[in-house]
Amino acid sequence: MGKQYADFGSYEGNCPPERKAWKQNGGSPPPVPVVETMEPYQYIQFPEHMGTIPLEPEFFDLLTTKQAREYLEWYKSEVPKRFEYLISYCAQEMKIPRSELLKFPEGCIPLWKWFQTKLTMRPTTQEEQDKMRREFGFLGEWHVLKRIVTEESRSIAYDISMYYGHQLVSRYPNDLAWGFVLKPAGIVYYKSPVITGFCKYYNKRGKLCSWEISPSMAVSQWKKIYYDDQKITDDDLYISAVAAMKKVTTVEGEVVPPVEPVWGDLEAD
Repeated sequence: MGKQYADFGSYEGNCPPERKAWKQNGGSPPPVPVVETMEPYQYIQFPEHMGTIPLEPEFFDLLTTKQAREYLEWYKSEVPKRFEYLISYCAQEMKIPRSELLKFPEGCIPLWKWFQTKLTMRPTTQEEQDKMRREFGFLGEWHVLKRIVTEESRSIAYDISMYYGHQLVSRYPNDLAWGFVLKPAGIVYYKSPVITGFCKYYNKRGKLCSWEISPSMAVSQWKKIYYDDQKITDDDLYISAVAAMKKVTTVEGEVVPPVEPVWGDLEAD
């Protein structure tokens, strides 16, 4: 955070009336007002070969299994850094302790409120609408969006999905882990980073299996703003987090209690 000092300029014509008054009377100027400013949010930087934010399923469909594994390793290495940056920036701008955002799922509420102040939209191009119509037209014209979230908002949402996933994996170190899914090939989060270990069960062959959750899909509730009858609310992310925690179960169906992570320096405000 830096400081920006208000300056009316040194020319008589630029002086407001109150400044002219104290100059004419030989008095001292009033204290210069100090305005706190934030540095612009630094969006995540993807490796060059990834291009723009890889949120669309088509990006992962084109990856080989080796490339998907490499992407996952890169993603996992970025998660702690983006987590720290996100909560530090949000806490500073919201003027709250970082400890409020370290709580989970309670921290989702101030984080989501902050995100709503950053959420911006842009009109879709004719090319984008034609593509939606080809892919989703059979579901109805309401799937052809007239506006979409900007790249900047998508990037912040991407960081929030990392926050969401990091919180879960950190609280269930013996149950949840990062991974990706290769079957079925048509699944919407195919080859993209997911969290495995939810709702454990044994299959017919006696193999221990589990469900997975895509953090990006969980955070996709921000897309509710597209539809007039589904307004975004302050507790959207919180509700999603509570639901996810209830799905961390043993094969007997018992809900696993979370552990409180040791955040180290992050806990110092």
